[in-house]
Amino acid sequence: MLTSSLLFDRDDRVITVCEIKYQEQRVDRKKVFIAPHGVTPPVKEAAYFDVIITLKELVMHF
Repeated sequence: MLTSSLLFDRDDRVITVCEIKYQEQRVDRKKVFIAPHGVTPPVKEAAYFDVIITLKELVMHF
């Protein structure tokens, strides 16, 4: 599997980080939601997203 990152540094001081992966085999998609301060219980209980990441968790990986 090949992995790289794509970084968007916008003029309005918003930074978007995208991880790009390539592999020969089929990949199942996951719905990921990045919420700076987490989500409310109803959002979590709705189970629409497979993964919910906070800004703190995102920054810990860099």
